[in-house]
Amino acid sequence: MTMDDIFGRSEETEPPKSALQFKHKGIRRLVTLCRELQRAVGDDSFFLGQPTVGKLMGIHPSTAKSWLRKLCDAGILRLVERGGAPYGHDGEKNKAHRYVYTGGD
Repeated sequence: MTMDDIFGRSEETEPPKSALQFKHKGIRRLVTLCRELQRAVGDDSFFLGQPTVGKLMGIHPSTAKSWLRKLCDAGILRLVERGGAPYGHDGEKNKAHRYVYTGGD
């Protein structure tokens, strides 16, 4: 399943209850995307980079960084591994952080 597939599915579903604490519709959409990413990977963590969030949500990557941090601060996401390391687990360059969705629902 591709990121576009997962994003499309997230756009068609209701946001989880944890998203309702945010007034901004875009942040609610991001919470919903993160829930769908977690569903797609099961018990594993998922990669999600600021440029990807920016592109999908139509926002600047620095805004995406702020939103992702906000979700971590709220306990909806847990940062598992910081990106930017020269190489990821499989030898590929990895610039995205790895997260686990913990927002309930």
